[in-house]
Amino acid sequence: MRNEYVRRRYWARSLVGYQRIGNAQPNTAHKVLAWMEQHGFMKHLITQNVDRLHHKAGHRDVMELHGTIHEVECMSCGHVEPRHSFQDTLLQHNPGWQDTNAPSSQSRPDGDAELAPQAYADYRLPRCVHCGGAV
Repeated sequence: MRNEYVRRRYWARSLVGYQRIGNAQPNTAHKVLAWMEQHGFMKHLITQNVDRLHHKAGHRDVMELHGTIHEVECMSCGHVEPRHSFQDTLLQHNPGWQDTNAPSSQSRPDGDAELAPQAYADYRLPRCVHCGGAV
């Protein structure tokens, strides 16, 4: 997180890929597991997924082992912001960047995207709105 190039690379790829994962909907398996919880067949769900689809399906007690892609946390003060609003911040800091650098990139199911190395050179990183720290 201390390397600015690594942060630019992460947030640039996430800017492109987030739309896919942010709009994803639960499938039948998510819904069946939520039904099982609601009807007393299970109490807790432990998942490695970061997409919050279990929550969208109706689960109440979910432990996310790897966190979630739907929240952004400041590395300095711990302020948490919803990822969908941070997406708007990323777009405001980088007007036209996505059209120029990622017109045909393919987002992956994990909310990431492959981009050419030169795409990160002019990518602008927003700072935490509370303390100015790195997010």
